[in-house]
Amino acid sequence: MTRVLYGKPELRLSKRGCLSLLTIFTKLAGCWEDVADHLSLHGPNETTPPRSIERLNLYDVNMPADGSLEVIMEVRKKSDDTGIQMGFYIAYQEMGGHTLEYTYHPLLHTCNTNPITRLPLENSNKRVVELGVYINGVVETSTPMALFEIESIVIKPRAEITSKRVKVPFLIEKIHLVEQLQGSRVQKRISWTWAANPDPDAQVWPEGMPWSEMTGPFSSFAVHVDSRFEITAHCNQCWLTLEELEDLDERFEICVIGTLFGGGRVCSPMFAMDKLDLMNVVEDG
Repeated sequence: MTRVLYGKPELRLSKRGCLSLLTIFTKLAGCWEDVADHLSLHGPNETTPPRSIERLNLYDVNMPADGSLEVIMEVRKKSDDTGIQMGFYIAYQEMGGHTLEYTYHPLLHTCNTNPITRLPLENSNKRVVELGVYINGVVETSTPMALFEIESIVIKPRAEITSKRVKVPFLIEKIHLVEQLQGSRVQKRISWTWAANPDPDAQVWPEGMPWSEMTGPFSSFAVHVDSRFEITAHCNQCWLTLEELEDLDERFEICVIGTLFGGGRVCSPMFAMDKLDLMNVVEDG
């Protein structure tokens, strides 16, 4: 019988659009007979499973721990079990070394509040190599226990270091329509591209920052449609449902805002679009 820690992704509708959440769970794993026998022998308050730290790595990174970065998260705690300490951990490594050093940062706010949580990073010559979640305590149930929900995690330069306004290193441009074959029809989608900012004064993308093969330096995009609603996209395309199109004027405007892995945001120019172009679906055959 083993205590496990795992995450379950979820999409949820909200006033801010479709949110991508990661809920962290824990439970005792093993065959049900083993769990039932254990509970009948020891009872729910017996601290038989040893108090040890369980870690779940969320991100492998390679960033400087020189005091220039901070971690900012939106987290909603789902359990107030006083027997379990839960939170985030950061793993450091000496340059050229192999041993990991861990620091633990428990969540101290109460259940169902949703504050912004900031994690300090060491100011040293080490590198940040892991960011994850942990629990420390006794779990006495085979039923999944929700610990907390993670809405966003951003690693960014500290505010006092970026107090001067800088030009973003990338631009979002060329909003256009593309056709995607969906079964017996061709679906019209809104697409866009991104490129390096040619301005010589633009900020340089820091070495060691994450990079996606699909979205490059961006973790996600928010597509603002005529200032009426927002669509969250994790690639450089999105589409509108017929219900959403029916609520729009014949001509409307779109703006794409990309969130960089470093925490900054890049806003595209406004782009005018005709509703008829998106509703033009070509049947196959």
